[in-house]
Amino acid sequence: MVWCGALAGVAAAQQLPPFVLPPPVAAAIHDKVAREPFLLLRELLDVDQEHRQAARDRWQLLEPKQQVALVRAGLRQDGEVGVGAAVAAGAGLWLDRAECKRAVALGLARCNQPNTPFDLDAFFDLMDGADTARLLAHPGPLPRAWPQFLGPLHQRFGSEHAVALEQLARGDDLLLRQEARRFLSHLHVDRELYARLLLALPDQDEVPDGRDPFAERVAFMPRHVALRAASVVGFPPLLAALLERAAAGSPVLKEPDAAWLWRWARQARPGAADRALLLQLAPSATDLLAITAVEGLQRLAGADDEVDAALRAVAARAPDQGDAGAFALAALAARGHAAARRQLTAAAAAWPMALLLLWRLDPAAVHPLLERAFAAGGAATLEAVLTARTWAGWYGLALDGLDTQLITRAEAAELDGVRLAMLLDEPELRTLPLAMRAIEVLDAASLHEMPLGVLEVVDAAALTARLQSLLGTPQGTVDERKLLSALVALGGGDAAAASAVWRAVQQGGDAADRAGWQFTLAAGGHPEASAAARALLARESWLANDAHAGDLGLLLAANGVAPELAHSVVGMCSGASNPAVPEFATILLPALRAGDGAGAIAALCARGPAFVGELRYLGACRSAAVRAHLERCRDEREHGQYRWAIAELARSGDGAARAEIEAVITHRLYRWLDDLDCEVLTDGAALARVPLLLDQLDTNCCTFAVVGSALGQVFEVDAFQPEWALVGRVGHLRSVWGRAQGHQRWSRIAHRWLILP
Repeated sequence: MVWCGALAGVAAAQQLPPFVLPPPVAAAIHDKVAREPFLLLRELLDVDQEHRQAARDRWQLLEPKQQVALVRAGLRQDGEVGVGAAVAAGAGLWLDRAECKRAVALGLARCNQPNTPFDLDAFFDLMDGADTARLLAHPGPLPRAWPQFLGPLHQRFGSEHAVALEQLARGDDLLLRQEARRFLSHLHVDRELYARLLLALPDQDEVPDGRDPFAERVAFMPRHVALRAASVVGFPPLLAALLERAAAGSPVLKEPDAAWLWRWARQARPGAADRALLLQLAPSATDLLAITAVEGLQRLAGADDEVDAALRAVAARAPDQGDAGAFALAALAARGHAAARRQLTAAAAAWPMALLLLWRLDPAAVHPLLERAFAAGGAATLEAVLTARTWAGWYGLALDGLDTQLITRAEAAELDGVRLAMLLDEPELRTLPLAMRAIEVLDAASLHEMPLGVLEVVDAAALTARLQSLLGTPQGTVDERKLLSALVALGGGDAAAASAVWRAVQQGGDAADRAGWQFTLAAGGHPEASAAARALLARESWLANDAHAGDLGLLLAANGVAPELAHSVVGMCSGASNPAVPEFATILLPALRAGDGAGAIAALCARGPAFVGELRYLGACRSAAVRAHLERCRDEREHGQYRWAIAELARSGDGAARAEIEAVITHRLYRWLDDLDCEVLTDGAALARVPLLLDQLDTNCCTFAVVGSALGQVFEVDAFQPEWALVGRVGHLRSVWGRAQGHQRWSRIAHRWLILP
């Protein structure tokens, strides 16, 4: 009999660090399934379904330690053994990034074909962006395992896949080309490549009668399009042809395409040859297409009754139909129509889009509205003005002088806290005088709206004193949760103030709020929180209930354990598993009685990986024993904790683990990205990690959701502004990041970097 360990020297193994199946493990596998271990891997590929199922049943008899060792050894082999190991790898919870790459390299040719041995959902979890490119280049013959397999694959897409998707969108696999077209519209694609595809797509791409698209090829029949000569003065030929198709109402053009066409038309310049096209486009029910037509017609010189009539038809649209009506009113006003100007002026009081377009046309006409915004009771008008500023950013409309007017008027007026809060929410409108005044006038009425983090980075001591003065406010008249959260985050204050905060914490919020505040105060050394924790040590019995689980967490926090880790421990021994509370108390209390929080966590880890599980924030515990536990979970894979261990080691500052996380981000290994929490993904909200994350935004919707959410928790930005905006979400994030450089300070209240006044 030839054991697997003797076969580890084949050429394929040179791609990975050596790993030989330990002889005792190989012997145990043979005894359990009566098979040579590598033969079992080959049997997982059997073309006979019954034989393959029998091999799967035998595989399930193995213990996790045996399975992971066999997979890791098998991946270092060529041929059927290596492919079988890739099949058995599942979603790769056992594997490091290099082993995931090897599994994909072995399995790509067999994954997406009839009678595949692979679970494609799990196999795709092993893949990164480069692997995806190879699969798109050779997606497999019909019928594949999944006829429409791009859905679960698209989370790895990036702009580097655009050409391959465009080719698939022209292929003779109907289901695949429909999927490729759908996902292509969400990528950063070469403009000409995408334009030519949109023009070639038929209005209806349907299955001919009697054909089965799951098993038969259906030829792509491109439309013939005659482009006008490049010498024609006006829109580029491709843009003009696409706008003609949009005006005709082609179902090929979707909502993202309307935004794309609008941006393109903004950069181009229409000519007389485009007049008829723009008139045809103006009645479009799609708001951005109608705006494209209005802006194009406005740029055409000279008086024209037909153009004016088209603009009047669009101007009749109500605000709830979109913004095109306001654009059309402004265009008519700019062409000298007094009635349109009066209508635009009247609409400006209630329609932010009308207000911003009126400002661009005639700032003096907006001054009465600004005066109303800063007079008593003008909060609604100020909100409309600020909304107009936001919309101006979306539409890429410069508002020269408006911010100066707002700041000048605000600093000269006696504003209440609510309106100061509205202004300070806008980084471009923040000034030190406004922030200091906001601290002075902060009261129960304005607390809910006030961006307290901004006031903190201006004068934390003054803000603390002001918040403490609100502690005695009658219940129900103040946002208690926000008040206490801010005070707990700020800490400080004299002993009397600290006692007042502690008393308020005992009464405020729900149980989860109170636990969180108590943990934070205890971890910060608050004297009464620490005393309350010490009193728990005298308890003789620890009952199996959630309250006792929370008490254990408070003890941990009071003894130097990070509040987040203390919360995680509470989660382990509360809720459905609360019978474990006495056992946890037995493990933790000896070290806690000695004032050793890290030792208490180490005592948990000493019970082994199966007991501790994937405890979040374990990497925040600075203990050699805890570090050794994480390294064991990283190196001994049988518990499926490799990814978690790498994340926690990265949280602890381990250089190799941080490099692994950065490689995961760079190569877009989506399953890892989606599993990482924000702190690990952003390296503890480090600004130095932001550029790497920004590089991943121009990829796909899912990666953007993960990375954009994380970036929104690091610095002050709304990652999810309208995608149809002139610069789009990615451009917006990069623009805000660029403007914020050198002007940021960390806020304990907001838990992110804020832009200074």
